[in-house]
Amino acid sequence: MWSSVRTLVVWLVLVCSLGGCGYSLSAMAPIELPRGQTLLCITKFENPSTESWLEPSLRAELRDEFTRRGQVRWVGRNEAETLVTIRVLGYSSSSTLKGSDDETVTSAIQLRVAVDMYNANDHNLIWTSGTIYVSQSFKGESNEQDAREDAVRLAAERIADRLGQAF
Repeated sequence: MWSSVRTLVVWLVLVCSLGGCGYSLSAMAPIELPRGQTLLCITKFENPSTESWLEPSLRAELRDEFTRRGQVRWVGRNEAETLVTIRVLGYSSSSTLKGSDDETVTSAIQLRVAVDMYNANDHNLIWTSGTIYVSQSFKGESNEQDAREDAVRLAAERIADRLGQAF
């Protein structure tokens, strides 16, 4: 019993000391916005897919992620320093079938998205995420909604991660 307690204490000390050295999980790492701009507005959302739920979901996740990790404020277009464009580059849901009964074994949601930021004054591009690709597998049709939400959340996290790496 004492050895498991000691092991736990060692792990806790290690985790705490790494945090003090600046190491953190990327999904919790703070982000800095280009040119120190903090007033953002999502002005454009391009979605060539037929998935109408994608726009409100991705907008909300991106706002939440940026707000949680950066010192940002979402404002109207007239007040914004940075204009944000979200582009869905692809969305699909696929299944892998097995056996003569065509029983679905594994399904996956694939999402490709990019975010661009423009200076509100001169409309020059100040940052782009590049293509973000996420895939979220699930089993059974009843779990598809959760997989969709997880894919969108993961895409927002990866966009914020790239933004944090750029500056």
